[in-house]
Amino acid sequence: MSEHDRHRTLEVGVLLYVITGLIWLWLGEPLLARWIDAATPAAPLPHRLSFALFMVVSSVFCYGLLRFHLRCLRQAAQARDSAILKQTEVQVQERTAALLATTHTTCRSPEAIVTCPCKGV
Repeated sequence: MSEHDRHRTLEVGVLLYVITGLIWLWLGEPLLARWIDAATPAAPLPHRLSFALFMVVSSVFCYGLLRFHLRCLRQAAQARDSAILKQTEVQVQERTAALLATTHTTCRSPEAIVTCPCKGV
């Protein structure tokens, strides 16, 4: 999954959180209040606006936390990949040195001096 797709998924998730919360505040809460007790009026508009503000602020906070978490995951993956790359490079250098040493040892035998591929080394 690319970085753009991760951010898009994150944004869609937070947007669904906000939309669901606002629908619940504007429609669900008054319907629930009427269902429990028909005489109970719904919350006044300023009260619902404060809930809506809370939904928006909490969604921004949630979005920030999720982005921070994604950044930490990305940094951990990069550190892991870098460590694997360094380890692989060290193994390749060790193997190359061992092969070169073996090649030079066999080339120094009296029979192989004439046909040595590393004659100039």
